[in-house]
Amino acid sequence: MKKKIIIPVTYSLFVFIACVLTSAFYNRNLPTLLGGKVFLYKFIRGFDWFLFILPAILLNSVTITFSLTWKKFSTNIKKRFSSVMVENLKELLIFCLIVVFILSFSQECFIPFTKLKLSNLANEYSELNYYYNSAKNIYDKYEVINNSSGLITDNEVLLEKKEYFIALQYVDKCLKIDKKNQKALDLKKKINDSLEVINNLKTVRSIFQDDSKQKDEFSYTQYTVRELLKKSEEEAKKESWFNSHYWATLALKGCDELNLNKTRAQELANNAWNKLNSPVQFEGDDKAEIEKKQKLYETKKRGYIAYNSGDYLKSYYIFKSVDNNSREFFEDKDVREFLQLAQKEVENQYFFYDEIDSYKSIRTHKNIYFSLKNLDDSKDIFFIKDLRQIKNSSGLISYLDGLTIVHYDESGNFCYTVKTEYAKMIAQPIEDVFTKDEIKAAQISDKCRYVPLIQLKCLDRNKEGFVYEPEYIFEQTGFSYNIKKNSNSESFFKNYFRTEEEPLQTEKDIGFREKNFMILPMDFNDFVLVSECSQNSDSMPLLSMAKFINNSAKYGFATEVFRENLINRLTYALIIFAFSIICGILGWNFKLEDEEQKFKFLWLIAIPFECFVCFVVYICVLYMCHVLNYMIVGFCGSFALEVAGSIYTALIVISMVVFLSRKS
Repeated sequence: MKKKIIIPVTYSLFVFIACVLTSAFYNRNLPTLLGGKVFLYKFIRGFDWFLFILPAILLNSVTITFSLTWKKFSTNIKKRFSSVMVENLKELLIFCLIVVFILSFSQECFIPFTKLKLSNLANEYSELNYYYNSAKNIYDKYEVINNSSGLITDNEVLLEKKEYFIALQYVDKCLKIDKKNQKALDLKKKINDSLEVINNLKTVRSIFQDDSKQKDEFSYTQYTVRELLKKSEEEAKKESWFNSHYWATLALKGCDELNLNKTRAQELANNAWNKLNSPVQFEGDDKAEIEKKQKLYETKKRGYIAYNSGDYLKSYYIFKSVDNNSREFFEDKDVREFLQLAQKEVENQYFFYDEIDSYKSIRTHKNIYFSLKNLDDSKDIFFIKDLRQIKNSSGLISYLDGLTIVHYDESGNFCYTVKTEYAKMIAQPIEDVFTKDEIKAAQISDKCRYVPLIQLKCLDRNKEGFVYEPEYIFEQTGFSYNIKKNSNSESFFKNYFRTEEEPLQTEKDIGFREKNFMILPMDFNDFVLVSECSQNSDSMPLLSMAKFINNSAKYGFATEVFRENLINRLTYALIIFAFSIICGILGWNFKLEDEEQKFKFLWLIAIPFECFVCFVVYICVLYMCHVLNYMIVGFCGSFALEVAGSIYTALIVISMVVFLSRKS
């Protein structure tokens, strides 16, 4: 066995060195690469070439190896199906299984890795230029505006801050590709300097979205009404009126009209509210300390009023302003508690843009696309330029870069496009968002536990006034929805950009799309599978593909393509197994007759030619098997895998019978 292993290993090592050296000196058809990446690209390219011809190398090694080792048995076999051939077959099968394992592993792991790595290296230069130019265009645009204009309105400043934020994200992506890129480092410094000037010299008014003021129901399910009343009474005894009013309000929300505790809850809430509105006397060593306590109390009161009215975003920034002064934050229990409550509510509607790079990605996918039918029979086409899946304490979340959604109505007519540079996706329990009828209408599996929730708007964690939101674009006008919404004359758009048969979209038509998030009527696990087939079906994990086939048509993919690809990949091992046995038969037919002969010098010339012939035959056989698989899928449908497996298993059995029938 040692001799059998040495021959293919030596042969493969020689070809590997030849492929790498050829790639190192072959400079034609090289893509534009970043400095320092040329050697890596050439090495991986040479490795990819080696993997491409590895099947021919190993299959040809089977013939050469056994033509050398079987010569001593040539005079012992006088009849077919002898015991000697049975022993030879066992030896051959072990060797063939090793070949099958190596080639299957190469096909499923190494080849997809090298293809993806080569693609990433080839795209790095263009991606770096794209991100750098995008950031520089934004910076140059606002530098010209700032140098040529006088006073700038608060809204213009806010827009400028948002654009600079996007520019910073572009620059950071440049630096992820090339950490030492001096142009990107210089541009990042300039952008940061401009942002510092904006933050120091310009005042930005608070801008809050209308939907942030929509008050959600208080979550009181973890306590009974009596427990809430008891908590309110306990806080009232401590003269902690903020908490007393908070718990009383929760109790009031939990009471219906017939609940006898409603009156008591109302009394506690009114009493706490009256105390909050009464003049408060503060003690202190000097006037400055008293004024500081008075200011803190008024700040807490404003933050609590905002929270109680459902304006969680405003409440968060009010309490966050106290949080930024660490001493007052840690000394005041009310600030800590209500900041935590407000932040929890805000995170249900928005995400903070500093989250995007704060976690290490466990998986990254690019250029994801799929379609999804909504419950109202309309359809959305999704495109995600870059998706990063991240594992944290709360589970699996994803950050979507370059999200584009094209919306069509139930008749297939284009409605609008939604674009945003950044979005966040989390898994939402399905029972929280869909009824049983809606789950059935969306054809979601009964085993589904979570659906994707996409948060479309992001905030600055510390600075008030920054809300980055998606842009709505209409095909006919090209204007964003905000421009269109603020226009006083709808007839302008109707007369010049639409026909009478295409009525103007109104806020009512797409109002639900203007919220902070959208929930996709699909299994969250299906989204993970969709992202895994983003490159192509050849590189998608086999287990994921097997799970995805039955649902692929729901997301705009052709089921037959995935089924054929799955059969090609699953039957590859059977094809190679049969092929290697046939090569073993050739090794027996061309074995050395002279026991004393160890090697033929002519083989040094013949082996490369034999390898070329084996490679051509291998490609032809694989092509014919793929055509056969295509026909099997067309005729047999969902039973195609069983039929194809039976055919190739029969081919293996026939090859073994032919081998056993050999004699000297």
